[in-house]
Order: sequence, then C-alpha cells, then structure tokens
Amino acid sequence: MLKKHPKGIPPLGDLLADLGNPKPAEIAKSLGVSERTVRGWKRTGQAPRPVMLALFWVTSWGQQWAEAEAFNRAQIEYQSAAALRRHVKELEQIISRLMTIADFGCANDPSTSHHGPAANPAARMSHARTSLSCLTPVVRPGHLATVTR
Repeated sequence: MLKKHPKGIPPLGDLLADLGNPKPAEIAKSLGVSERTVRGWKRTGQAPRPVMLALFWVTSWGQQWAEAEAFNRAQIEYQSAAALRRHVKELEQIISRLMTIADFGCANDPSTSHHGPAANPAARMSHARTSLSCLTPVVRPGHLATVTR
C-alpha cells in the first residue's frame, strides 16, 4: 500500500486553486497548523510532502486517482471471481465424470445424490460387501516395517 501513492503532485498553488483558493484559516484548521505556517507555505509555494499529499487527496486529481484505483481493483476482483466460477464448473464436471465411472458406496462418500442400498436385505448385504471393499488398505512394500536405531 505504501507504494500506491501519487508520484507527481501538482505545485501547491495548483492544488489550492483546484480547491477554490481557500483562506489560510480554513487550510490551517483542516490541517491542524497555524495560519502563519500556511501563509509561509503560500509565500514560498512549497509545503512539506505530507501536507501536499493531504491536499492532493481532496482535489479533483486525488479523487480521480482514487476512483481509477477503485475501478481497477473492482475489475481485478470481478475477473478473479469469474475464474473461480470457471474452476468450480470444471471441478463439478470432474466429480460428475468420476461418479459415473463407479459408485462404490463408501461410508465417506461425499456425494449427496447417493440414496443407499435398496430396501431388500439381499441388496443391503451386496451393498455392504461393496462398501467394505473400499476400506481394504493398500500396503506398499516396507510400509509397515519398523525403524531400528
């Protein structure tokens, strides 16, 4: 965020002109400084950078800069959301394709469309054997070997 400040700020006289040439008392009150300080800035045509930045943000230039930044940010977020929507659709298609390959009926099946086995006991037993088959552990060689120190 610190790198997102205006690089070129118009001269103090231009900033004040854009603000309608407010009186030193108005400027002093809004910035929390004395009128004498403001008169000194106007006389030299220069003010400290924090003062210039504060004045810049209330001018039409600062408002346009902020509006452009907000618009660009909104465009980025919109495109990001669109990309995420496309990714969700792709994932839904993959899930759909995987669901059509086989329905093993595992206990941890994330599908909400699975309605379980049929009502008759023979179908339930067949379903139970299929469900248990998905729980068979896969053991790689050396997987269960003990480590000696």
